[in-house]
Amino acid sequence: MLDANGPIVNLAGDWRSDGARCTVMLPEDLPNGSVLEFVSPRDSVEVSVDGQTIYAASESGAVTAVLWVPLPDGSAGKMLMITGQGNAAARLARLNAASSVGSGAALQRRLFADNFYALVFSLFALITAGFLAYVSFRSWHRKLRETTYSVGALSLFILCSGIWVLTDSPLLQFVSNDGSSVAMISVATFLFMPILFLRFLKSMLPGKCLFNILGCFFLSAMAVGLILHLTGLLSIYDSIGVYHLMILAMFLLVTIAFARQNHPQHRLIQIGCLLYFLLEVLGLWLYHLIPTSRLYAAVICFGIFALGTSCMITWFDEYLGNVGRLAQNELLQKLAFLDDLTGVLNRSAFDRDCKTIAEQSDITFVMFDINGLKSTNDTWGHVIGDQLIQSAAKLITDTFQPVGTVYRIGGDEFVAILQGASETTTAELLQTFAERMQGQTIDHAIPVRIAYGAASTREVDVTAANLLQHADQRMYARKKAMKQAEAAGIVGGHD
Repeated sequence: MLDANGPIVNLAGDWRSDGARCTVMLPEDLPNGSVLEFVSPRDSVEVSVDGQTIYAASESGAVTAVLWVPLPDGSAGKMLMITGQGNAAARLARLNAASSVGSGAALQRRLFADNFYALVFSLFALITAGFLAYVSFRSWHRKLRETTYSVGALSLFILCSGIWVLTDSPLLQFVSNDGSSVAMISVATFLFMPILFLRFLKSMLPGKCLFNILGCFFLSAMAVGLILHLTGLLSIYDSIGVYHLMILAMFLLVTIAFARQNHPQHRLIQIGCLLYFLLEVLGLWLYHLIPTSRLYAAVICFGIFALGTSCMITWFDEYLGNVGRLAQNELLQKLAFLDDLTGVLNRSAFDRDCKTIAEQSDITFVMFDINGLKSTNDTWGHVIGDQLIQSAAKLITDTFQPVGTVYRIGGDEFVAILQGASETTTAELLQTFAERMQGQTIDHAIPVRIAYGAASTREVDVTAANLLQHADQRMYARKKAMKQAEAAGIVGGHD
């Protein structure tokens, strides 16, 4: 005896045909509140119990939609009849392949279990597509156009895959109670998938015109199919099988193209394409073998998962490689503008930055020149001379780097560029520098003596063009004064 939450009775194989009518005897112990479940035909259908019509509907549109028809109380042991337009033999075959009665709760549990794969894959597709969309947005923000388009296409491909798997499953078509609209969404996303996938492949092998040709072909096929469907000349559901065959041919060509390229980094995506091709063939074979089973959809779903995963891994491998190369190039560029001995910016960096600050109105240049470097090199050698340069560079950067930028523009010459520093701030920095310089020595008690001179665009007759010249003249004037003070034996003559 069936109870309200009991087992499901399978009616498959018990149906008989009498012309356009398909009939079956309901179980004697069928409880009240039972529900008939069967795969919806695409033509109109009418369900009756003992001649009393309990359900009638026009074309549902979806091949995979599941219909649930509540049976009236007292239906146990009575004749259940389904009639409709279209091919009666095909209707009988579908009913004998998949139809059952049971409680709504039991049928819901089975429907959910049979289509659980669709929920899992759709969740995976949504999360993955969202992440890739974020990467695409960040790439667009960084003006990496090709990366934006390729990752965006991959993101949409995976998103469409998730939508297709979910809308193709009977679960969503049943829950929405609008199988025709859901089926149309399923078909539309399925038609878009190869176009988006080809756009992604174009970024992997940019020199291949094959992907452009295939993309245009599939776009044209989609447009023709939709036009024929909307005009009523040919239902788009009838052409899905042809579209599947076109996709098989596409993946075969893509696999061959990647094989000819023989790029080690593309080996994984080649395997993904081949695996999808094989699983698509297996899925189509299962569909024609057991048309009412969802096994074919699960197989194709796994193929899409393998394909999408291989694409993501391949792309991220190339992306990380490109990031590494960019980082290396940036490091090399940075090193190209650094002075090896002192670690401050070099003359090339100074010339580069001078071009960007030429139009600014509040700039101060402080010119520095190390006293006694030549005599130190001649007396103690270049190792001690380098030590003198390094000590001078540290003294300059410790004082001016917090508010400006320091450059070494010659053997013993440095420049500090101060942007927006007031006259008072500049004077305080120079005073601090002079105080720090007093008593500074290196090995062999060699004093660190540095002449300096400052000039600002705030001064009359001083412009960005002659700023360095004015600072240089004042530095040499101080250098001359320091030498005269040293010759006179005045300690701290560099003040």
